[in-house]
Formats: sequence, C-alpha cells, structure tokens
Amino acid sequence: MIFSCKKEQKINVQKKNIQKITNEQIHINSNITPLLPESKKIIDSWEEYQILSEFIPKFYKSSTKEILFHSNQLATLTKLLKDSIRIEKFNIPSFKIRLNVLHNEALRLFDMDSIPSITNKEIIHENKNIISAFNAVNTKINSIVKKDILVNDLLEFDFLFDSNNDSTLFLKNEKKIIIKKREIEEKKKRIQPLSKKTKSAPKSSN
Repeated sequence: MIFSCKKEQKINVQKKNIQKITNEQIHINSNITPLLPESKKIIDSWEEYQILSEFIPKFYKSSTKEILFHSNQLATLTKLLKDSIRIEKFNIPSFKIRLNVLHNEALRLFDMDSIPSITNKEIIHENKNIISAFNAVNTKINSIVKKDILVNDLLEFDFLFDSNNDSTLFLKNEKKIIIKKREIEEKKKRIQPLSKKTKSAPKSSN
C-alpha cells in the first residue's frame, strides 16, 4: 500500500509538471565551437566524446519538452565522458573542471524534469548553460592541442631557450617534459614483451 501511494504521488507530480510547461520551440543562435583539425585527429579515438558531440545538437533546435525528455540521456553521457579521459594530455585539473561543469549543468536540467513549478524560461536558460559548457570543453581541447604544437615547433629552435625570462623558463620546462616523454616512448618500443619475441626455430632432425 505504501509503495502504491508513493507511486501515485510521483505520477501526480509528473502530471503537474507537464501542466506547468508549454511546448515552446527553442533555437540557439550561437554555434558549437569547432575543433581544430589537429584536435579532431587526437579526439577521434575518444568514443565517449564522439557520442556526446553527436548528441549535443539535439539541444540547438528543439522544444522545452523534448529537452527535458533528453535530459536523462545527456546526464548519462556527460558522466561517461568525465569518467573516461583516454588521452593523457587531457588528464589535467583544468580540463577535468570543464567536464565536471558540463556534467553538473546536465544534472540540473535532469532535476528540472521533477520540479512542478519549473518554467519554460528556466529550462531555456539551463539549455544555454549546457551549450556554453560544451563549448568551453571544446575551447580547452583546442587550447591544449595548440600549446603542444607550439612547444613542439619551438623544440627545433634551441636559441630561443638561451635567456632566463619567465616565458622562456616556461618553455624550457615544457621542452624537458616533452623530451622525457619521448625517451620513455623510445624505451617502450625497444623493450618487447616476452610473448611478442620471435621464438627460435626448432632444430632439424638428422
């Protein structure tokens, strides 16, 4: 009986919520921040990002009810994204913060689906927050990739590292990190697992 009452109360809340919201059409004027060609190549293997980036356009041209309908899946996809950083250069606090912001905005939208007093204006505002948060993620991806490209280019010009001003010291440190990573990668290539070593051919019988 208690379970039945709770279930009925939940249904009543959902009905009240539907009555409060009109099916208003939404069109976001701003565009999704595009990834650089170099960023696209790096992100190509990150499946969770690819799935989310294909799903996000649903929130550009939609309606308030459709946005709430998709909110559960959006919350799930943003959670999978922030828990699956597959590329080492993105496994840094400043990037993780942007993923957390995106996920939190998605959770807020999902919570709105159970608030009886929610209005169209609040849904539209939260929808814009989600778009902004996703654009911030793309902007940070481009920023990280551009920095890597710049540092790699500067590695070819050692004379730039002769002075000791702040910007040069930063580049020196970046250079040391990249060189160290390259040395580690070279060692990994030289050390083959036993399972991959070629077995010696059996001796032929006389």
